[in-house]
Amino acid sequence: MTRTEIKSKGFSTRTVATAALVCALSVILPQVFHLLGGKPLGNAFLPMHLPVLLGGYLLNPAAAAICGMLSPILSFLLTGMPPIPRLFFMILELGAYGFFTSLFAYKCRLPVFLSLPLAMLAGRAVYFLSLVFALNILHLEISGMPSAVAALLSAVTAGVPGMILQLCAVPALLAALRRAKVIDYEPRFGKL
Repeated sequence: MTRTEIKSKGFSTRTVATAALVCALSVILPQVFHLLGGKPLGNAFLPMHLPVLLGGYLLNPAAAAICGMLSPILSFLLTGMPPIPRLFFMILELGAYGFFTSLFAYKCRLPVFLSLPLAMLAGRAVYFLSLVFALNILHLEISGMPSAVAALLSAVTAGVPGMILQLCAVPALLAALRRAKVIDYEPRFGKL
């Protein structure tokens, strides 16, 4: 195999570096929120979700999914957060956020005002389905999660400020990165 054949079968150096930066931000940003306002501020503003969603616009779907899945694992190993069993659900949810954001942005080439909310919905759907599987099929008893619907409603209600932050911050950050020529995100129709 030639050198170019080997490179084409893996991730580029830029992809690995970008994924490492996104994972690092996913560990650091929640710590900043928890230092400023404790666990309630982290639960409200979903700081781990923000870098993963942004990473979906910077990485291909496979790399974005891996990055999303690794973020809560690294955070747990380094900080003990998110706690078990929430960790397992967040691995799937954040992996879905990364994958679907990248898929909608680069494969479907949807503008951010469509790709971002769709990816957020897809991530929450994966979260809900994983809860249904754990609670209804495996019949696990998880403290604080009486049912999948109650757990989803609780997570969505508590996370409204974070969703608003994501809907405002991600497009602003993407526009800044595009102006700086760091990314070349071009939707099929409409503006960024």
